[in-house]
Amino acid sequence: SGKAVFNDANGYLSVWHMNEEVKDEVGTLESKDTGTAVAPGMIGKGRRFEAGRGVNCGENITSYPSASSPHTTEVWFRADKPNVTVLAWGNEQAQGKMMVQFFSPPHIKIECYFSGADVRGGSSLATSRWIHVAHTFKGGESRVYVNGVLDGESTSTGAPLNIRNPAKMWIGGWYNHYRFDGDIDEVRVSKVTRSADWIRLQYEN
Repeated sequence: SGKAVFNDANGYLSVWHMNEEVKDEVGTLESKDTGTAVAPGMIGKGRRFEAGRGVNCGENITSYPSASSPHTTEVWFRADKPNVTVLAWGNEQAQGKMMVQFFSPPHIKIECYFSGADVRGGSSLATSRWIHVAHTFKGGESRVYVNGVLDGESTSTGAPLNIRNPAKMWIGGWYNHYRFDGDIDEVRVSKVTRSADWIRLQYEN
């Protein structure tokens, strides 16, 4: 039973398996798919994204972490090109959002809108290959894991993360501007800071 694993008791706020129906399996958010298609995924089926097509997960979210509360965001993706937003949640204001970015030369950057939670991955990556990314945050400690391994961290005390409530969330872009080309699978947002061992297990399984 998926609900026995992906639920509030296990720290999950939202989980998208990205199969035939695009929905939050935990039931926290209502998702609006704007033209993505079923495609082979990393875990069963995933979704194919193209420029102009993505998923709006809500623009009045009151149940997500706010201010500098602990959280974890995970995603599997396979991008055809860099310089795209894989997913993002929060608000368009200083220190107010969490964005998983795939930048050129291909690497991961977690952008938290000029806050101390900004963190850049150190690995050189490739396009058109499946990549697992997890971002964890707690008490000013921001870490990004790529394929189960710590790839970058920041412990800056300046400009603390300050996500306001209500928040907004999109998969494949930001503010309904979808630029991601490729496949996305298994998006997960938690209200807890997952451990390094947990992240590695997520990748290996």
